[in-house]
Amino acid sequence: MMRQALRMLRREWRSGELRLLVIALLLAVTASCAVGFFTDRVERALIRTTRPIAGEIPAHAASLGLIQSEQRTFRSMLLHGDAMLLTGVKAVDEHYPMKGELRLAADRSAPPRAHAGPPLAGTLWAEPRVLEQLDLKPGDLLELGASQLRLAAVLIHEPDRGGGLFSLQPRVMIHLDDLAATQLIQPGSRIFYRYLYSGSDSAVASFRDWLKPRLQPGQDLLDINDESPSISGTLSRAQRYLNLSGLLAAAMAAIAIGMAARRYTERHYDSAAMLRSFGLSRAKILRLFGLQLLLAGASAALLGVACGWLAQQGLVAIIGQMVPIALPAAGIRPALIGIATGLLILLATTLPPLLQLAAVAPLRVLRRELAPLPPASALIYGLALLVGTLLLWLYSGDLALALLIGAAGIGGALLLAGGGWLLLRLVARLPGSLAWRLALKNLLRHPRASLSQLAAFGLTLAAMALILVVRTDLLEDWRRQLPADAPNHFLINIQPWENAPLADYLAEHQIQHSGIYPMVRGRLTHINGAPAEQQLAPDAPGRRATRRELNLTWSTELAPDNRLTAGRWFLPAERGQPLISVEEKLAADLHIGLGDRLRFSFGDQTIDAEVTSLRRLDWRSLRPNFFVIFAPDALAELPSTAITSFYLAPERQRELSALLQRFPTLTVLGVEQLLDNIRRIVAQVSLAVEYVLLFVLAAGITVLFAGLSSSIDERLQEAALLRSLGARSALLRRMLQLEFLLLGGLAGLLGALLAWSASLWLYHLLEIEPRVNLTLWLATPLAGALLVGLAGHLGTRRILKQSPLSLLRNL
Repeated sequence: MMRQALRMLRREWRSGELRLLVIALLLAVTASCAVGFFTDRVERALIRTTRPIAGEIPAHAASLGLIQSEQRTFRSMLLHGDAMLLTGVKAVDEHYPMKGELRLAADRSAPPRAHAGPPLAGTLWAEPRVLEQLDLKPGDLLELGASQLRLAAVLIHEPDRGGGLFSLQPRVMIHLDDLAATQLIQPGSRIFYRYLYSGSDSAVASFRDWLKPRLQPGQDLLDINDESPSISGTLSRAQRYLNLSGLLAAAMAAIAIGMAARRYTERHYDSAAMLRSFGLSRAKILRLFGLQLLLAGASAALLGVACGWLAQQGLVAIIGQMVPIALPAAGIRPALIGIATGLLILLATTLPPLLQLAAVAPLRVLRRELAPLPPASALIYGLALLVGTLLLWLYSGDLALALLIGAAGIGGALLLAGGGWLLLRLVARLPGSLAWRLALKNLLRHPRASLSQLAAFGLTLAAMALILVVRTDLLEDWRRQLPADAPNHFLINIQPWENAPLADYLAEHQIQHSGIYPMVRGRLTHINGAPAEQQLAPDAPGRRATRRELNLTWSTELAPDNRLTAGRWFLPAERGQPLISVEEKLAADLHIGLGDRLRFSFGDQTIDAEVTSLRRLDWRSLRPNFFVIFAPDALAELPSTAITSFYLAPERQRELSALLQRFPTLTVLGVEQLLDNIRRIVAQVSLAVEYVLLFVLAAGITVLFAGLSSSIDERLQEAALLRSLGARSALLRRMLQLEFLLLGGLAGLLGALLAWSASLWLYHLLEIEPRVNLTLWLATPLAGALLVGLAGHLGTRRILKQSPLSLLRNL
């Protein structure tokens, strides 16, 4: 049986019968693996702590074969002659950087160059801001604590720079071996220890699982979202979009595979009838043709894994540098998921037509019009629904969400079928030429085939339109997050008596600021009267908020980049009351809601506050944002400073000196480098979105050709009969053109309706404001008519070139 299946498979491949099916399956597995490999490599971790880690942690990491890299970060004064500057100091070891590349310059005017490795012992690297404020040049000696270090290069770019306020200070970098000589690390010093680990997938996963329950207060296990908040939102939405694109590409490829499998089995009814007449049973025929499709599908799936691995290399090249941790080699899990996706799609789409092929009667050898009865409808639709739900569950990891999307898909298919039938009946009443009437008759003569093509083309055009429209709005949303006047400076350490004079100064010099917010540091200790840490699991995300001090504020008005999602804002009569508004994600991590009470500790004082509202924040706004906001003046009795952000054009940078002379206690933090990083990230993610879009378009085109090829035999027969009755080639050409244009236009109209409905949910998922898009309603029917019309023209050219006699003999 296997040898016979292989011989038949070779013959079928040479004749082109299985090429469309194999191409569609190849696209499905490639899209699945490309996105799966990339997202799997991104999901890695590192450790940050406020004290050195115990010896058992490095020892266990070493036993698993992991490479460890250590860093220390702290603040200190940097001296050059009589000039001094408060800077952030970063001490790194010989493994730095574990991911990406450093960029250094010989001096402020020299072009940057890539560099591998840390500074040499006895030297340091400094950012351009340090050189400008201390009037330095490479080779100068600087004092850091008790040691003197020579400036060796200008630090242009760090691949692992985070987005917190501390990281916005002017930075210098030294070798970890030079840290002891500075004598800056003493009992009570404020210093952060950072440990990064690199190794195989299994070793990293094993180390993470071992480490989580052993974390101590002040220690955090971080992923990309925690370590780089400036890019986490962009990367998260990009990842959701890429996953959606891969899933839609697989769904459209499934449609193409089903159509190709149906045509394949219909063209083998005669072969199956011949084999039945020679004595083969239904089971053996099912095995014979099933083995052919399984061999073809397995080959396509394995090739798709290889293509997916190559494709994810493109994604890594485009946006891999966004991730500040080392990306390990691709694991086996995405490959297994990709193969499972391909084989499940193949099973769901080919088993029903294979059962129909196995049921062909031997009498068909004599009566070719005798077609086998279709298998039970419950089997067809039940199998498709089951496989679709399994795939959705596999990709989303949420059974409830998978069931919801599956129900929406069924509703969309029913909408397309019902809407398609209604549109066909309405269009049939329109008068027209002979070619127009013949085109309508062709569509109405075979309603089941016409509606299946309308549904398939409509779903395909809806998916393509949805991905294109959402891609445009997503990119526009990313670009809008950084307008030309986005804040590029932060002011911190503003004393209470400086608030009003500072606001007047900024207004006088026409510097638009984001508002001056008071800030108090406090620690969350209790939730509803019980210790907070006792109510949270050891690895719960909310424990991070209980292990560190939080920046707290109070405000009369809701900031423009904050939006209430539950509860209400503070009333004027509640001024000074212990009421708070909490960011919704923090509330979810702490398992709290409206009416719960949180206790905050401020040194020897505590305040119990009631939650009156939840907020959603736009962390991309580069304005001061706070997880917890108290009612107006609720913390006014506590010692506080204030913070604000503002935009200052490059040509006005000299005005900063005048600002600091007027307010010498302020600290100015420039975020130009952070803005440049975010703009580069947006450009990279935009390119990645365009890259994955190619898979969706390729799958859509495959569906078009599969849909047309599924009805090509009937069209050949009808064309042969019309030509034998005297119809000219020009009439047939116009008839076919009108038929395909009408089919594509109606499918595009239905697809636009389905895409608009789906976009409302998708905009919510990707956190984009819904927009009215007239282009969707105009372009989708037009694109459908042109695409289906072009595919129909290319697929039916040979109908007009062959004689009626040869066509009738071959049918």
